[in-house]
Amino acid sequence: MNKEKLSMHLMKNTTIILVLLAALSQAVLADVFPAEPFNGLQITYSVAGATLGTPVDAEGFTFSRTVDGTFEGNAITISGVATATNGWGATIDVSVSAEGQESKNFHEKKFPKDGLYGNSMSQPFTVTLPLKSNAKTASFTISLEGSYNAGSRGVVVEGVLKRVQPAKSPKPSTTPLTDKASQWVKPELLPDAKTPQAPVSMPQIIGDSESVAKITQALNILKEKAPKQYEMVAKNIGVIKVVESGSGMYVAENPPRFEIGKASVEQYGSESPMSPVMLAGTIVHDAAHSKLYQDYQAKNPGSTVPEEAYSGTEAESKCLAAQYDAVQKLGGNEFVLDDIKNSIKDEYWKVDFEKRWW
Repeated sequence: MNKEKLSMHLMKNTTIILVLLAALSQAVLADVFPAEPFNGLQITYSVAGATLGTPVDAEGFTFSRTVDGTFEGNAITISGVATATNGWGATIDVSVSAEGQESKNFHEKKFPKDGLYGNSMSQPFTVTLPLKSNAKTASFTISLEGSYNAGSRGVVVEGVLKRVQPAKSPKPSTTPLTDKASQWVKPELLPDAKTPQAPVSMPQIIGDSESVAKITQALNILKEKAPKQYEMVAKNIGVIKVVESGSGMYVAENPPRFEIGKASVEQYGSESPMSPVMLAGTIVHDAAHSKLYQDYQAKNPGSTVPEEAYSGTEAESKCLAAQYDAVQKLGGNEFVLDDIKNSIKDEYWKVDFEKRWW
């Protein structure tokens, strides 16, 4: 390869790397380690789904970086580009793991094109690990090992992550308010929402296409047949997210986020006309939890909202009442309404979130 071709080859590789880095920077700010290539080795990486702290770097036969961080979501994605200009070749290994789960891995060994010393090689990588709701810790490793006549040297980035536990309210209820269903007395309903100054919008829905379609259908039915209940949902839930398990209402977030278990969404199949009605009632129930939280906060500015203000037996009774009223307006049959009335005895809200399958 003559000098002109070599120059064009290096320029082409540089362009590819710059394009990849530009794509990374649009999603998550990328980090580079080490700042200057070590024996021609360098890793550019980004971590989506987690917040990283200040890294600790160490030099030696292998350059290493360790970093602690936190995560809140249901997946962690490690992406980036590994580069080497050592002229021999390099192996890139990426791994993302979490407690109680199989890790997701990437492995590739590459050599500079044409095998010419001074040529660079670049290897993009992306590894995504969906996280179980009960995963409290996770970790990742990015390893780039270069090959040389006298052996190998490498660059390693390692991260240890812990889950952030935001405030949650209990799951929607299906439990009786007295020991005998026949004695059930519907408590006073939550006050009607005040007329908003601006039109309320449907919550953002995050999940697979089938689940999103079911939730959208339920909200549209609610909007058409029970507009006051829909308004209460839209004002007190900003995001509805479908998760594998462990549903709950994140009342303290801005906007409030309702996580509903995929198993709960799937049980509302299209085969029953009651399915979207029941799903709508479930959403109204959790919106009522959020409303209790927001109402207390509005009446007591600057104060910490006590858990009993939006959780526990009394709060569940009010949320059941809102759920019952909505399902009744949507044409719920006697069987469905009785199921709502007969739910408080189960004390489902006392089940740890990590143990909830719904």
